[in-house]
Amino acid sequence: MKKRIVIALVAFALGFLAAFYARFEMLSNQLEADGLRGGAANAIKHAYAAAEVYDTLRTLRLPPHESLQAVIYLGYANEYAEKITKFAKLDPHAEIKKDLYNNLAGITVARWHETHGNQPVLNSLITLAKKETLVVERENLPFDGPANPFAWFDGHRVDIQQRVESGLSGQ
Repeated sequence: MKKRIVIALVAFALGFLAAFYARFEMLSNQLEADGLRGGAANAIKHAYAAAEVYDTLRTLRLPPHESLQAVIYLGYANEYAEKITKFAKLDPHAEIKKDLYNNLAGITVARWHETHGNQPVLNSLITLAKKETLVVERENLPFDGPANPFAWFDGHRVDIQQRVESGLSGQ
């Protein structure tokens, strides 16, 4: 009986994750169909997923800092999972840095919208992608630092947040 319950829970969790990822993949495909090219749709996908998870945690009354940390850890877990599951094409360090940057950008936009937002978060993210405040191409990472993407990210969290907030203040 316990084995069936565990299998059911695992199946439910995998189904939930598949539905979650499918939603953002469909958004990315729609953004590309709408003319966003060169990685902008992917940047928005990562940022929007992080913003949505952050908003969900805040709705569940998790404090802002804890919500931020939880989403960052989920981003780390996603990048580790991609390294394991993408056998033919492991993410290079710059790709992981880009994804983590965009995750934090999404969280920053969600946090900014808690007090300043007068339009949907997605609209802000599209604007930031067009201004290349989001990292659209991994070759355009805004900060130098350690090769290890997680150390790089930890060293530039404040820089990323400030850069995104600056981009938002111009909207």
